Amino acid sequence: DTSVNLQDFSQTTVSGDITQLLRTAINDLYLNVRYEDDTIRTLLLPAGTYTVSGVVDIPPTVNLVGNGRGITTLVLNSAGTNLFRTVDKLGSHFEQGMQFDDRANKDIVIRDMTLAYSGNYQNNMSLISLDNTENPKLVNLEFTTISTLTQFVSSGIGVSVRGSIGVDESTVICRDIEITNCKFNMLNTAVLEDGNVSKTVIEKNEFTNVNQGIVATSTSSQMPSDILV
Repeated sequence: DTSVNLQDFSQTTVSGDITQLLRTAINDLYLNVRYEDDTIRTLLLPAGTYTVSGVVDIPPTVNLVGNGRGITTLVLNSAGTNLFRTVDKLGSHFEQGMQFDDRANKDIVIRDMTLAYSGNYQNNMSLISLDNTENPKLVNLEFTTISTLTQFVSSGIGVSVRGSIGVDESTVICRDIEITNCKFNMLNTAVLEDGNVSKTVIEKNEFTNVNQGIVATSTSSQMPSDILV
């Protein structure tokens, strides 16, 4: 099947903390040598509110689809970690050094769900960290903090985009990022770009109760570049 429900990986009803279940499903669908690289696979996340207690790595070509914002909700119940972060085909993350060849991260899609911090923790790690990835698409997502307060919060980043490979348009691999029709609420920063990043489209998004909307910064005089808002 080209579409598989997370429920198919569990012998009981999906509920509570789904961290390990989600990791198992992603590894089976997207890091499985039985599948050809161009096999299209979609992992469907059922309606409900679930806890994620540690980072879930996103290798190349992951396609995660929920039932909609506020219908499928993942709550990060931990401090000092991302909810999702991109890794290369070997499983290496940003701090470990990622690949820039055919093992690089590319073509991921995350859409139609709410991603939230638990209000019990302060967390300066982003809910989604797009690191050294090409052509990622974030569509119809809500990024928020679960809290009874309706005010700005001092921590939390919706999406971070980080590039450490390449120095110009011919070599940079963190590129062609699309963030579309998303809602950012109750966060310190909505979108943070840092490093060698090119061609980001941030379109038709809603920003409420955030201290900073879109921040682009780098030690390089050339990057990030070509940001379309």
